[in-house]
Amino acid sequence: MNDIDNIIEVDSSQGTGASFMKNDWINADARIPGCCYVRQFCVNTGTLSEPDEEFLTNYFDVFDYESEAPPQFLVWQHTKSFVCVYNENIVNFSVQYQDSYSNDPSTGYPKVVYWPTNSLNSTTVSLSTSTRHWFYLQDVSLPCGSYEYRYIVKNDQYSQEYNLDSGSFIITRRPYDVINTGIEQAAYVTSSGVLLKWDAVNPESGGTTYKLYFGKDPNNLQLIYTGTNNFHELNSMDFSSKYYWQVEAINIYGVSAKSLVYNFQTIGSVAKAYNYPNPFNPAKNENTNIVFDMQDNGFAELSIYTEFGDLCWRKTFDNLNKGTNQMSYDGRDDDGKELFNGTYVCKIKKKYGYGENTDKCRILIIK
Repeated sequence: MNDIDNIIEVDSSQGTGASFMKNDWINADARIPGCCYVRQFCVNTGTLSEPDEEFLTNYFDVFDYESEAPPQFLVWQHTKSFVCVYNENIVNFSVQYQDSYSNDPSTGYPKVVYWPTNSLNSTTVSLSTSTRHWFYLQDVSLPCGSYEYRYIVKNDQYSQEYNLDSGSFIITRRPYDVINTGIEQAAYVTSSGVLLKWDAVNPESGGTTYKLYFGKDPNNLQLIYTGTNNFHELNSMDFSSKYYWQVEAINIYGVSAKSLVYNFQTIGSVAKAYNYPNPFNPAKNENTNIVFDMQDNGFAELSIYTEFGDLCWRKTFDNLNKGTNQMSYDGRDDDGKELFNGTYVCKIKKKYGYGENTDKCRILIIK
């Protein structure tokens, strides 16, 4: 209220940007000398009223008729588009109602309308009040699939429904039974290389992506592989070290599940080749593991001889890595026949790009 040149002007303004009805109360106590005038402006008619000597309380309505910006009654309590794995097949609809004039929504509002993607069959559900004021939610059980939805609200002071833009969501099931299908838990392996294998059940079509985490600290595993293969080979590890690994299976919607944390132990460096178990029994489908050290990358030829020098079995292993290597032998000759009881000599010829060397060990078969 300004008193300038004995004229009192009463002004009230409201910026555009939202449609609303607002009640303004003007309280003033003024006694005006006979030469002064009070001008009262009526916002509805845009006219000046006759001057009064005194006014105590005046009341009028202000209506902003900007129709392009209806009141923002609703706000999402989640992202507009989301993937839902809440209890696997239950979607949680939740919305915040806003009204600066403390008008409650009309009965049955807010509500949500949802429908399967590319379908015209929609369902409407009224949301329930939560413990928080003007916060509404509802759990709905739906089959896995892709859906679209929108929230709607109306209150008794605003004749039209207010709609949020349409959003979308996907109900999916995460992979499960992510397990180790390769080396046994806590197995002893060579430092030159080990092949990790795993598997998972994915109830969703479209393929599975795997992430492999690996390291010496089970609480700080590092991502070393991402892809669709369910195996990965590790090479050139440290001698006599314990390693940990874990696999994460991810469906096409980015929903994942992890395996347990597995571990294995690398064997130490060997000065001379050996095999274990020794003796072993091929009649019980037992194998023995022949362990030898490669001083560099290369390949090795393993040959099994009788004590009289007769060749029983021979096989070449390519692309071996520097370090301790381990090969399995089933106690049979090149024709697949089990060897007799006795002692046999395993000769290991190791070849590199610059030369070769030979190692050997004795194998004992007892049935």
